[in-house]
Amino acid sequence: MGSKKKVQTGWEYYSTFGQVLGVGEVSALTRITNGETEVWSGALDPTSRDVDGRTVITTEIGDLHWFWGRVDQNTSALLDAQVADVGAGPVSLPWPAFRPLNYFVADDIAHGQQVSPPTLKFELRRTPALLDLSAHELSGDAVLPEVIYEIYTDVLWGAGIDAGELDVASFEAAAEVIIAEDLGVSPYLDEDVSIREYVGKLLQYMDGYLRWVDGKLALKLIRPEDTTNAVIIDADNLAEEPRALNEGWGDTWNLTVLLFTDRENDWDENASEVYDDVANRAARGETVREEVKLPFVTRRSVAKLLAKRKGLKAGVPRTTWELKVLPSLRHLRPGDVAILN
Repeated sequence: MGSKKKVQTGWEYYSTFGQVLGVGEVSALTRITNGETEVWSGALDPTSRDVDGRTVITTEIGDLHWFWGRVDQNTSALLDAQVADVGAGPVSLPWPAFRPLNYFVADDIAHGQQVSPPTLKFELRRTPALLDLSAHELSGDAVLPEVIYEIYTDVLWGAGIDAGELDVASFEAAAEVIIAEDLGVSPYLDEDVSIREYVGKLLQYMDGYLRWVDGKLALKLIRPEDTTNAVIIDADNLAEEPRALNEGWGDTWNLTVLLFTDRENDWDENASEVYDDVANRAARGETVREEVKLPFVTRRSVAKLLAKRKGLKAGVPRTTWELKVLPSLRHLRPGDVAILN
């Protein structure tokens, strides 16, 4: 007769480890995945934290100790319990509180039969609430003028500019326009870029620009203007004949393909929305295609709005006017509205 024999077919691995995700306090945590597999979903905010600034999250592969990135969070008890032997016996390791970094420590997380730890992906949201606005988020997206305001004023990761040097009212006015348009996007910062470069990238999402007004930095959106009080430029204050600089049809296009990140489709980074300008195609006699990449857009409704805006603008030849005016118009500043009579 044969005999039964135990055979080892593999090992189940577990580990405790930690990782920093970002700088600053997170406003909400909504989903955690292991590769492509969801291991937890819900709706947590910093009010769920304990006295150490930690929220314990029970996932399908074990517990995670989540620290929100606050300036008052304490050290992790799991990390404090770690010891190392460098030749003189086990000794405790000193750990900082990682203020104000948001990070997690995995408590005996299951690997399955793979030796390396799982690749965890966190869906986080940071919602600044620094301005006096009717809303601070739009269907989970940020209000960009408020984001730019935080970038300039934050003393930790931003420029640290005193709020008194900014035209706060202009930021709030621009934000209310964005709220009314439901033009929310979700920017992220994961590369080493200058503030000037990053803010410039954000401005293109809402057709905005920055200018100096009475010694303060102000935010302005390019929208149809009220010309009731506009300055009129006519022959009496011109030094010479105005000159139009028409750039022609060469830089225009008629098929705008806007690429965005579709969060309703598992954050598909290759989602697209198309705007077809029939009038430009008729004028040019051909189809001219242009891709516009706006990865911070996460909703199709916003992608559709921006594809149309950028498509309409791209379909019309740009014309600029070169004017030489008399000193009587020396009070004009960049961004002022004027009418050429």
